[in-house]
Amino acid sequence: MYPIFFRELVASQEAADDARDKGKDDTDLRTLFRHAFGLTEYEHQALVSTAQECVTTLRDHLRTRQELVSELKQGQDKAGATARLNQLQAASDTAVAASVQQLRLSLGPERFARLDLMIRVRVVPKLRVVNGPAPAKAPSGGD
Repeated sequence: MYPIFFRELVASQEAADDARDKGKDDTDLRTLFRHAFGLTEYEHQALVSTAQECVTTLRDHLRTRQELVSELKQGQDKAGATARLNQLQAASDTAVAASVQQLRLSLGPERFARLDLMIRVRVVPKLRVVNGPAPAKAPSGGD
């Protein structure tokens, strides 16, 4: 749940950055989760910072995972690559758990419990797992 939530939060911040870079108002995107969850500015900043750190780590792990999968496909050191994939998954799980703990410490137990409940009530029910490859992007521009 938290890896997906952190990715969604970071994506909203990245979309806000894009809007700002294009000269558009980024306020709604930047504060989407703050308002939805009733967070103070400090709580929102703690949440954004924690999510960004976690997502950066998870993205690094994803790049490494892709390299290891490529090694497996090429038949190179299957046992070693498989072991490293398992270690990488454990490291990803540990990074998420550490991020959640950091957030818990930053917000305090009562505010963290409220945030956790809001995530479970407002975010988790909207999550959908889609099987299969990612949809192809529609071509942009004209001929």
